[in-house]
Amino acid sequence: VEGLVDDRGRNYEVHRGATARYAETHGLLTFSFYRMAPGETVEGILVFDVPLQASGLRLVVRDADPLSNNPPTILLPLPGAAR
Repeated sequence: VEGLVDDRGRNYEVHRGATARYAETHGLLTFSFYRMAPGETVEGILVFDVPLQASGLRLVVRDADPLSNNPPTILLPLPGAAR
């Protein structure tokens, strides 16, 4: 996971400490960062510290071990976020 990007191009990284605390408090799994097989499904939570005025958030997923200098990027629009 690369992070979140808003409609102004600002980037936000995963807050790993807050993610771990939130998951533990609510009995949830954190998102695991490992090499996935094609077609594999992974579930988990990620916590980001994003200003209230940020809009148009997209989750950016990028190959962490690219075979080229221009790895594919997946942009996932987020319909809403907990504030």
